[in-house]
Amino acid sequence: MNMGERTEKTGEVLQAPLPSKSELAGRARPLFVCGCDRSGTTAFADYLNRHQEILICQERYKRTRPKSITPDHFTFERILDFRPEETKRPIWKLRLSSRYHTELLAKKDPAKLRWIGDKLPFYVRWMDVLAENNPGARFIVLYRPIEEVVESWESRAKDPDDYWEDDLGAEAAVKTWNMALRKTREFIESSPAPRLLIIGYHDFFYRNEAVVPLVSRFLGLEFDEPVTRAWRESSLQFEGGRRHKKPLSEEQRSFIQARADRDAEEWVLGRIEKQWRDPGLYAEESTEATVASVEKMEARVWRLQRHLKELRKQNQREVQKLSSSLARAQKENRTLTQQLQSIRGSRSVRLLNKLGRIRARVLGRKG
Repeated sequence: MNMGERTEKTGEVLQAPLPSKSELAGRARPLFVCGCDRSGTTAFADYLNRHQEILICQERYKRTRPKSITPDHFTFERILDFRPEETKRPIWKLRLSSRYHTELLAKKDPAKLRWIGDKLPFYVRWMDVLAENNPGARFIVLYRPIEEVVESWESRAKDPDDYWEDDLGAEAAVKTWNMALRKTREFIESSPAPRLLIIGYHDFFYRNEAVVPLVSRFLGLEFDEPVTRAWRESSLQFEGGRRHKKPLSEEQRSFIQARADRDAEEWVLGRIEKQWRDPGLYAEESTEATVASVEKMEARVWRLQRHLKELRKQNQREVQKLSSSLARAQKENRTLTQQLQSIRGSRSVRLLNKLGRIRARVLGRKG
């Protein structure tokens, strides 16, 4: 019986021993699902969790600083350990999250897991840090057209029964969407090895049978017919359950046209297109020993890159500090010069100078 499995008669949850860190170490690799909010990340993570070798939490570490997330956060024991700094949210959300993860872990056999991680749209901004602290980590980023993202954000912001803030509308949506695309490109271009797969929203939710081979190669897993059938059925339910959205206004469309980063979008769309033709962009064929070696090297490279960035920032701060000191000194010098010129030009100084010259002549005569 798995951890948390329910008995048929009573429905009581029986707690089996939780797997230790050493039991999961060396087996399950870190996997993060991210992208712009309202791009399908939640549904996609649910799809992945239908595979017995994948466990993706749902925003489990939303209240945790990305810089501190390591493989130690993805043991069963840690996932179910909700700490004070992680519980700053309405109590009903905390209960929902706790219950969701308890039930999710109860369905998983830790001995079978190959991938374990978390889904959180915000991770797209921190992929470099997560890669550095989680050797061997892989990332799946969801892309969705900006017009649909804005429609979804506006719908949630105007729904009185939704917890979203009223100001999370078109402007915030475009800003977040731009950031997600730029960070995705930046991470891919600076990554020393294939570690990220971009999934198009429409590709997955409307023809996921075509996307399955990409996900399969990326994760090195087989997706059998029961899993793919469940995905197809879920897609139909997903489409039927989508909330009604009001069409964008002309003002909103004009705002999108003016502010959306189409260059970043074009790059991401080009990358998606290349993925269909070249699996080497996101998956590597190698032995386990080589993979382990590459992962260690990746972690080292990312640490060096981070250190270099910090040195550059530090030097930049020193330069800015010296420039500010110089500017202050120059300003003070100008002020003192102006004061001196003002003093020299005053009537009192001119009179003193005249008296000084008279005194000098008088003393000269006496001598």
